[in-house]
Amino acid sequence: MATKTRLEVARDIASHLKPTEAAIDDVLIHVGGLITAMGEAPRAANLPIFAGQKALDEVIEAARLAAGTRRAMARAHLQFAATKRRIGLGETSIGDVYDTPAMGATETVAPAPPALKVVG
Repeated sequence: MATKTRLEVARDIASHLKPTEAAIDDVLIHVGGLITAMGEAPRAANLPIFAGQKALDEVIEAARLAAGTRRAMARAHLQFAATKRRIGLGETSIGDVYDTPAMGATETVAPAPPALKVVG
């Protein structure tokens, strides 16, 4: 088995980034739609507001976790950029037409907010 160059390995990793990020965003989009449908359901079916509340709480928790996954991927971008520079690929584009966004220079990726607990 031939040894891959650093650039080949970096490009292989980069080829997985966009589909992974798209999948995470798809989860957020679909969970958002589910939350909307669940919020509209009691009114549409003439049910009390607490109908399905425990399930809604769980779906909202799933959305919070998905947002945390997205946040972690944003932090991973900063690490990829740092690693790329450390291994001598700083001036090389290894992904699509754009390099890792420079958001880390002007924005910070905040840690996840504390989990909220439903009382009642």
